[in-house]
Parts: sequence; C-alpha cells; structure tokens
Amino acid sequence: MFNNTTPFSLNSYNILFTHYIDLAVFDDNQWPILTVNGVSIFNGYLPLDAGSCGRDKQVKMGYHSLLTKRINRSYTYLNARSVFLEDFSGDILFHEFGHSFGRLTDEYVESAVPPYLADSPAGKVFMAIMGVSFKRNCSTDPKIDFSYGGKSYGGTFEGCWFDYVNGKKVYRSSADSVMRQDGLYKFNAISCGYILKAIKGGRAKSYWPECATMPGIIPVGL
Repeated sequence: MFNNTTPFSLNSYNILFTHYIDLAVFDDNQWPILTVNGVSIFNGYLPLDAGSCGRDKQVKMGYHSLLTKRINRSYTYLNARSVFLEDFSGDILFHEFGHSFGRLTDEYVESAVPPYLADSPAGKVFMAIMGVSFKRNCSTDPKIDFSYGGKSYGGTFEGCWFDYVNGKKVYRSSADSVMRQDGLYKFNAISCGYILKAIKGGRAKSYWPECATMPGIIPVGL
C-alpha cells in the first residue's frame, strides 16, 4: 500500500522510507484498558515493549489484534508512536499512520469531544497524552500557518478535530483528505510536508511547494 500512496510511492522517497512486519508473538488479553475523558484506550507503550524493537522512536509500529475489539476503534498514540487498528483497511491504516508518523491531527470534528474540551484542564491533559498539535495540519490562523514564501498551500475549511480552540475557529487546509474521510487515500500538501519532514528532517513548510506538484496529493484549495 505504501508503494501506491503519495508521497511514499515516489522514487525519491521510497528509497528513504522502509517498513516491515514485526512477527513477535504476545498476548494483549491482560492489557488494562484506560479511560481518558470517557474514551477507552490501551497504553500506547505496551505494544512497543512487547515487540522486537523496543521504544526506538525511529520505529513506527502498526499493531493489529482481534483483541482490540475490546475497544472497537482504531486510534494512535502520537507520543508513543504506536497504532492500534481494528482492521487492515488501507485508508484507516494511512489515517492512523499519518497521526503516528507525521504527527497529524484528525481533520474531522470529533463528535464525541465537546468543542470546549481543548480549553479545559482535562482537555489539555488529553491532548498532552495523545500528542495533539494544532500547529501542523490544523490552524486557528491558516493564512499564516498554511503559507510559505508568500504563497498559500492550504484553504480555510472550518473544523479540524475541534470547532474552536481558545475561542478561535479551527481550520483545515482541504475539504477532504485521508485525515478526514474514510475511503480517501490522499494527503493534502500541508500534511505531505510533515510526512516528508519525518522522512528527511528539515522544515515541513519547505516541502509544501514540492508536495503541491506531486501526483496523488490533493490540489491546493480543494
């Protein structure tokens, strides 16, 4: 799937990006389920400790088990960079991998999370645990945050995990993307920049002009 999805599929980047399957066998049946603000989750470090590579921050681990049906959802711990998947549907895999690898935020508005949560003490703890960053693919000031070199690489589409943060509207850079919608395998230029930063280092913004011209990336402004 990585070989068919931009930017991972491009010749200039697929040689820099490697992935593999960890065949370590372990039983997650005894893993305790945590509840954070009413949301059930596993400790994100448990699969890393049970796997073959430990907590190597350069290793991004996609984890799947029928036992995750105890929670019945797919999700990511950004800080631990571990991914829990209900199934191996490609769009869900890339959505969760976008969280873990690019540290990208959901671009839909989370119906289970009240808009005020981001500003509450509990919300701040929740975001710290999950590693959420609004200065990536979500923004309260998109004209500045989605611009580079005097050019805009994102639109002003309302709603990006929250409706409001600190009393300000939150925006995403494209109407749809894999970070917003099931069944869509495309990243937008803003998200693409953060993925390339994770692969090569540097500034995400410096990759936006390149991302905007890549086949398979959502055109800027759509």
